Order: sequence, then C-alpha cells, then structure tokens
Amino acid sequence: MLGISVGELTVQAAWVAVLAILALTLAGWRKPARAAPLSPRGTTDSDPDLDEDADPSSDGEPVAVVIAAVPLERPTTFVQRLLAAAATAGLSVLTGIVLAIAISFAAVVAVVWATNLLGR
Repeated sequence: MLGISVGELTVQAAWVAVLAILALTLAGWRKPARAAPLSPRGTTDSDPDLDEDADPSSDGEPVAVVIAAVPLERPTTFVQRLLAAAATAGLSVLTGIVLAIAISFAAVVAVVWATNLLGR
C-alpha cells in the first residue's frame, strides 16, 4: 500500500501548517495591511508647539465651514445589475461544477483504493 501511517501523516501535516503560519508571519512582519494616509494637516499631536509643519499664522481660531449640497453618484442601471447577477450566477455554477468534479474524483479514488479494485 502507501507505506505511511496515519500518525506520521498527521505529524507531517501539522509541521507543514506550522511552517506555513511561520512563513506568513515573517513575511508580513512590521508591515501594515495597507499604507496609512498622510494627514493633510500635519501631525496629529495635540500640542501645536511640537508640530514642526504647523502654520505659524494659525492662532487656534475656529475655521469657517461652508455646507454645500453635492450631487449624489449616479445609481447603477438595471442592465448593470442584471449583468452582475448573471456573472455571479455563472461563477457560482462554475465553482459548483469544479467542486463536484473534485469531490467525485476523490470519492472514486477512495473507493478504488479501499476495495483494491485495480489489484484484482
């Protein structure tokens, strides 16, 4: 048969999982998931004396804010929604087909291996 016990296979699979987690951890070490945006107002320190890029003319007075209406984004059309639904359905069917093929192939291999059908 295969010549490897279930215990050995389990230990090897555990080692592969541990090494994969270690590799992923080391690859992403000290790197953020995404870049932090630079603040347009300089640093976020609460003390303006510590901020080297602060505007020297700013005396801490409030800034006037203008509230203006903005146009909303154009909603998606019915055709775009229909195409998105069709694409999603197509990908779902394709994924189901691939999974059905893989599961049925694994089942056939398991039955042939368990019954020693080819050895007869």
